[in-house]
Amino acid sequence: MKQILMVQYDSGAQKTRVLYHGGGEEFREGPSRSLIAEWCLVHGSSIEGRRESFRYFTGAVQKIPVLVSEKPLILLMPVLSPERNPDCLWISYNEILKVKALDDWHMNILFTDGTAVTAEVSPKVLRLQMKRCRQFLKGVLAAEKAA
Repeated sequence: MKQILMVQYDSGAQKTRVLYHGGGEEFREGPSRSLIAEWCLVHGSSIEGRRESFRYFTGAVQKIPVLVSEKPLILLMPVLSPERNPDCLWISYNEILKVKALDDWHMNILFTDGTAVTAEVSPKVLRLQMKRCRQFLKGVLAAEKAA
C-alpha cells in the first residue's frame, strides 16, 4: 500500500480524494470512511476493531483515529467528527513533519515528502489528535514488549 498523506470526501462530487506521499493523487467513488474501512479489512482488521483498540489505549471517545496498517505505518486521524461530518479531512499522523497555525481555523501542514497543504482545522484539535496518536503508539509498543 502506498503511503497516504490525507484523505477527504467531497459530498458534492461523491468522491474521495486521496493524496499520496510523493505527490500522487487519486479520486475514488464513495465516502472516505468506506474507503478507510476497506483498507483496514485488507490489512486484517475491521475499522470498528481499530477504533476500539484506539479507545482502549487512549480513552478517546470522539474523532477516533484509525490505524489502517502497521507496515507500512498508516495512522489516519480525523480533524472533525466523521460521524457528523462526512466531508471530514483525515490526515496521516506518521507523515506529518511540521504544523503551523495560520489563524483559529487554518493550519499549514508540512508532510515528510515536502508536500505542504493548508487545512481547515483548529490548531487545538490538530495538536490534540497528534497527542492522542503519540499516546496510542506508545501504548501499543509497550503492550507488544510486555507480551
